[in-house]
Amino acid sequence: MTTVYKAHNSYKSNGNSIYATVSFKDRYESPDSPYANIGCRAMQNMGKSIRPHWPVDCALVPDEKRRKPGDASVDSPFLFFSSRAYLELQDLIEPYGESYRVPLLNGVEENWVVYLPLRCLSVIDDPRCEIDWLGPRENNRPFGVKKFYFEEEKLEDNPIFTLEEDTAVFVTDKFFDRVRDAGLKGLGFRKLWNSEQGSIHSEITTIPRALPEDEDFNW
Repeated sequence: MTTVYKAHNSYKSNGNSIYATVSFKDRYESPDSPYANIGCRAMQNMGKSIRPHWPVDCALVPDEKRRKPGDASVDSPFLFFSSRAYLELQDLIEPYGESYRVPLLNGVEENWVVYLPLRCLSVIDDPRCEIDWLGPRENNRPFGVKKFYFEEEKLEDNPIFTLEEDTAVFVTDKFFDRVRDAGLKGLGFRKLWNSEQGSIHSEITTIPRALPEDEDFNW
């Protein structure tokens, strides 16, 4: 049996973040920044390496000072891991993406890892999925998926992947179980699909906390 989850930053029942989220330094200050550049490249070329464009002085920062970062954070399609978190997950995810060691500037500099999944699947031909399109359907420019269905044989052994039609990070129960068993904090997992039950939460709501607790896990 396989279950697929959408990874997100963990939040409380009132919708507030549990931990400070992490993002690229200066990413949003200028559309011409090297961080905006690699973010755009990653989203526009899902599943392809950005190593030739990686900025040499890359750094991460927490989004606020009053809350500490957890062990991991999501800024799709990237995942950010503390050294401890990456050590716990490295053997599982290393074959399925590329990683970059960078400093987290948080008063005292810490070593973190930026991870980009490179296994990219497509659900565009599955009539059970519902896809939002950017403009007319005939333009063939998907904007995101709002109803998910996966074919188990296409998932293979991938513990982590992206979709051609959506910039989110998706994981299977292999990744979910490893994070839970290691006690890693900072990530949430929205249950989307199960190979026995099919689509569990067929439509993604605009209010995440409206989901039942057994469909959305926050650590």
